[in-house]
Amino acid sequence: MVSPPERREDKSLHGALNRVKYIYLIPRGLDKSTFIATSVVTFTCVNLLKLAPYLWLGEINVSSAWASSILAMAIVGVQLIFRALE
Repeated sequence: MVSPPERREDKSLHGALNRVKYIYLIPRGLDKSTFIATSVVTFTCVNLLKLAPYLWLGEINVSSAWASSILAMAIVGVQLIFRALE
């Protein structure tokens, strides 16, 4: 018999804020689209808050920023293709 994988505790800032976000949003009874949009905006704001320390520590450099921008453009391109095919 295969045992289930151990549950990994999320100790990041986003993981902590995620629980608070759900405690706040779920009782409000939002429709699916509004809930997802609110989650996306919250995720984006948390990542923007983390940007300054990453820049200060030197974790983000020109090559990593370039690779991230190429990946973002690829994701947007795929989404545009799917929308065009609908």
